[in-house]
Amino acid sequence: MNQRFIMKKKPPACASAPGDRESPRAVRSFAEAAESPCASCPTAPCCVYLPVGKIRLETVAELDHARFLLNFRRIELGLFQTGRWEVFFRVPCRFLDTAEARCRIHDRPEQPRICRYYNPYRCWYKAALTGGVPTDFLRVDRQRLDAMLPRLSFDGQSRLVDVPGWSELIEMWAPFPLPDWAEGSVPAETASKPDDPDPPVADGAAAALSASVCYVELADPCASCAAWCCRSLMLSHGTPASATSLDFLRFVLGFPGVSLGLSEDGWQIIVRPDYRHLQIIPHKYKTLVNKE
Repeated sequence: MNQRFIMKKKPPACASAPGDRESPRAVRSFAEAAESPCASCPTAPCCVYLPVGKIRLETVAELDHARFLLNFRRIELGLFQTGRWEVFFRVPCRFLDTAEARCRIHDRPEQPRICRYYNPYRCWYKAALTGGVPTDFLRVDRQRLDAMLPRLSFDGQSRLVDVPGWSELIEMWAPFPLPDWAEGSVPAETASKPDDPDPPVADGAAAALSASVCYVELADPCASCAAWCCRSLMLSHGTPASATSLDFLRFVLGFPGVSLGLSEDGWQIIVRPDYRHLQIIPHKYKTLVNKE
């Protein structure tokens, strides 16, 4: 846990709007209270906002890596009031009927247990993403992160020693609003049918690994590279040690553009979003700007 970002003072909860059935303060009948909140959820944020990894932001290098992550489209960071940072990928699950906000494999054997047994009456996604300003979670894009950087303090070894308080962050990021989930902000082109395959690996990648190259070509390896560093994000996940861990990976693999990587160091979740500054030309890839 990132101790530097722990916010000890929690702001009061926002008052609910009159007549809001979803508000904790709303007065409802027994039938309304017993109805699953999923039935009245218009955006299905639990099927669109995928957690792909936890990160630490305690040094200049780690903050710089966070800036790199946020250069990818549909990648966001989430800051919890406890000080925890997570990476999220905004893309609809391939089994989500985006028009009806309904799961196509609900109550079927292929539905992950994490979905089947999720408690909709205490839905974190709905509270954090579809209401007003949440009390314990903030979404962070590149603009918001850059606005925070001048307010941070570091020691002589580039380690973070001081950060703004929670209320300061809310005020600081107010001029940089993020898309409202209630307005259907998820790009329609990211939706995928259940039988859509993941995007194929680039042609020629296997041949390139075994091809011979000369010294001049090795002097600038990026010149002939397929720009994998700008086309894929690899986030450490650790080796699954339980059925629950494996079930979470089944859930993750239901999202298009997500795959798994295995190595001696552990497992990685691989995400393939679009890099904002990558220009693709025939047989070449190059960044429009340096990786900032």
